[in-house]
Amino acid sequence: MRFNIAFCAVLCYNAIDSKLKIYGRNSVKKDFFENSFNFSHYKIDSTAKSDYVQHMHTTYEFLLFISGDADYIIEDFKYTLAPLDLLIIPPTNYHYLILKSNKLYERFVINFPAKAGVLDLLDDLAPSGKVYHFKDIPEIKAAFEKTERYIETLSTKYLAAAIVNLVNDIIFRITTMNVPCEKKTDGKVSLCSEIVNYLQQDYRNINNMEQIAKKFYICQSHLSHIFQSELGISPMKYVRQKKLLLAKTLISEGNMPTHIYEFCGFSSYNTFLRAYEKVFGCPPTVDKSQD
Repeated sequence: MRFNIAFCAVLCYNAIDSKLKIYGRNSVKKDFFENSFNFSHYKIDSTAKSDYVQHMHTTYEFLLFISGDADYIIEDFKYTLAPLDLLIIPPTNYHYLILKSNKLYERFVINFPAKAGVLDLLDDLAPSGKVYHFKDIPEIKAAFEKTERYIETLSTKYLAAAIVNLVNDIIFRITTMNVPCEKKTDGKVSLCSEIVNYLQQDYRNINNMEQIAKKFYICQSHLSHIFQSELGISPMKYVRQKKLLLAKTLISEGNMPTHIYEFCGFSSYNTFLRAYEKVFGCPPTVDKSQD
């Protein structure tokens, strides 16, 4: 089942799955999933929006852009991608791809849990999502291709470790080779950015649109218009996804669902339960047993 706001496959797969899908003459999708680890190589010449839904997830994501004509949204900022750009997307950051033409789109993606044994420098590199430009370091593509070959040659026992090694290699290159980084444009902060920053900090305490609108002295219809036009999502859906991802993280750490729903900003357990099952497809008690 697809939702307008989807969660990455790493939240939906607990079994190990290695597969190759052919989408057309120039199209291929290759994936490896194991719990919260994901490695995928995606190449396609389609601009079908259903393939690029807006999403958030509980894992880090590294996306290496190879080719295409595309922009990428991370929270309230839009990046125009160039070959060998590497996006670092922290957990729970809202993000999605915008393809601007039928030009062949190719990318590698790796997802991994926040506590996966990677270097402690990761939070410093991308506290809110960044793009690093590797155009002068083509070895980065070879590193991803090497990891892809492991899907065919290594047992599943070692594939998650291979992903962690790749992440550490990337972090090491960024910190020792002065890889240029694209930063948000200086100057006046947009109203949408101000609202997003506020919601990121206080989403657990947000219960309705009126609270947000009053905070910024705007009407609710204008608030909704800003979010829909800039992010393609309603403000309350954005808030709800943040709450659910927090809940999922706490549950995966061993906390009982009945003990954390209020902390995550839900007024009742029944409300939390319905929202959780709608998005994740299973009750939180079942989800806990599978993590």
